[in-house]
Amino acid sequence: MTRKINFQSLQLTLAVIYGFQKATNTLTVQSPSEISKVQISPDEQGGMYYMVMPNSKVVIDTSYLDLEFKNQPK
Repeated sequence: MTRKINFQSLQLTLAVIYGFQKATNTLTVQSPSEISKVQISPDEQGGMYYMVMPNSKVVIDTSYLDLEFKNQPK
């Protein structure tokens, strides 16, 4: 059985989380059925990565985010 992830919601969540990238906690977002979850975490260098786990099985492990925002100071 294949489940679709709402990537627009995931993108919005990641954009919000990017503002909190200095946080030390991992954010976990679960599907309403609690079957799938995405964990988003900061690393020690200030980067962000995520893991995707449907049915508690890791299918995407430590995938780093490369977010770029327009009109932001570098």
